Amino acid sequence: MSYEGYSAVESDGSKQLRLAGHFGTYTGVTVVASGATANFTGSNLGDAAAVMFSPSSGEDRGTAVVTFSDGTQATLAQLHPASSSLYEFGLKKIVNTGTGIVTTFKQQAGNNLNG
Repeated sequence: MSYEGYSAVESDGSKQLRLAGHFGTYTGVTVVASGATANFTGSNLGDAAAVMFSPSSGEDRGTAVVTFSDGTQATLAQLHPASSSLYEFGLKKIVNTGTGIVTTFKQQAGNNLNG
């Protein structure tokens, strides 16, 4: 069965997304576990347009370091993030030496957070 170029074989919606485009501000997610490092350069550029710190990143989170897209760095202790809040930072790298997880969100191509 098919209609308007869609076929029942692709029931996961991938063809529709290719034809119509993604919707929403963010299109993917990366979870940076405790003790892990994530780089958001090269083919991963833009994969950390927004970030959320877990409720458990409060313990020992001062040692975790984020590198912003302009190359500056800060520890989570310096940022004082509220857990489970979404921050629209452009990040280049996360070194998560804290005890909680850090979740980053990939921004849809063409969306510019600077307006």
